[in-house]
Amino acid sequence: MSRSVTCYHRICLFFSLLLFPRPVWNALDGQVDRKGHGGLYPIEDGRPLNLQGRTGLRGRGVLGRWGPNHAADPIVTRWQRDAEGEIVRDAKTGRGILEFVSIERKDNGGWAIPGEIPFFNWSISRICLNFFNWL
Repeated sequence: MSRSVTCYHRICLFFSLLLFPRPVWNALDGQVDRKGHGGLYPIEDGRPLNLQGRTGLRGRGVLGRWGPNHAADPIVTRWQRDAEGEIVRDAKTGRGILEFVSIERKDNGGWAIPGEIPFFNWSISRICLNFFNWL
C-alpha cells in the first residue's frame, strides 16, 4: 500500500470520527439520553443489545437511533357529546362513544397517535404543548 493511500485513509478516519463521533452508551450523550429505563444494557461490537434478549431483528430497524428511543405520545380523549352537552351513547351497546386525537402520517398515510422524540430535559407538559401548538 502506498504512503499516499495510507495518509488518505487516516484523514478519512479522522474526519469520520470528528463528524460522526461514537455514541456514549448507557449515559447522557450531549442532548441525547441514551440511558435505558430497564437498567444498563449490554454492548457488543460497539452496538447496544436488547435487554429482553434476541428479537430476530438486526440493526436499528426503523428507529431513529441505536439504543433507547425515548418517545412521548400524549393520548387525549373525550366523550362524544350532542348539542345539549349530553354524552352520546352507542345505539347497540348503550356505552358512551370515546373520541381521541390522531394524526394522518405524511410518510405512509396511516393513522397514528401524535407524539415526538423529546430532548433530554423536556417535561411532559412541554412536549404536549409543543406538539399541539404545532398543529
